[in-house]
Amino acid sequence: MKALNIGLGIFLLTCSAWAGTFLETFDEENLEAWQELIWLDIDIGEASWEITDGAFQAFVPLGITRLFTMGDERWRDYVIKFDVKPIEKHGFGGIAVAARVKGTWAVWCMIGDQIRNANKGILQERESRVTCFSGNFHIKDQIRTLASTPSPLLSLNKWSTLKLSVKKDVLTFWINDKDILGPVVLELPDEFPPLLTGGIGLGLGGYTAHFDNISITGDTILDTGGFSVEPGMKLTTTWGKLKR
Repeated sequence: MKALNIGLGIFLLTCSAWAGTFLETFDEENLEAWQELIWLDIDIGEASWEITDGAFQAFVPLGITRLFTMGDERWRDYVIKFDVKPIEKHGFGGIAVAARVKGTWAVWCMIGDQIRNANKGILQERESRVTCFSGNFHIKDQIRTLASTPSPLLSLNKWSTLKLSVKKDVLTFWINDKDILGPVVLELPDEFPPLLTGGIGLGLGGYTAHFDNISITGDTILDTGGFSVEPGMKLTTTWGKLKR
């Protein structure tokens, strides 16, 4: 019985080491694992990413979404959650969260402006919506809209929390713990890769915003990172701009 208990303890410790939460609170300077993906690979206009006051600040004035991505391509079912504070809106734009990022393929949801009555030869109007997509972030013909619903824009100069869950072929998206879209089934064309594993991303276009307290939780996630704190409660630290 004693041997059984010891063996069970070792098994549980081994499993717990690979089932946990990855935390990124931007208290460390090692950001080499982060990479940038640009919508349709359109690299135009000024943009900057930097760590300032213990948070990740992104400035992307044009409405061309840039994703900042990281993680393990073997991550499977997990929940990504982070705080975001839009500082300024520069025009048409949105704020995004991505999952299962593998190369240029991903699943992502965006809260922001969309055009109503597009390509109908009549007056076009902006509408604020949450829309979830899947496909190749660089190729328009390989992107599919999964679901969409009207939703107010995030408030300027106020912290909000975005959360995206991907479990097998189902995703769910929350804003401030309110279920906005989901469960949404990831119905993909046969020519698409299965999009069942991959890293995470956060991003924006047409905004300046702060991001903080990123957590990724799931059975394939290794416990690592710092402790989450309330937004705005960190010591003031400024780092240099990130390079692509």
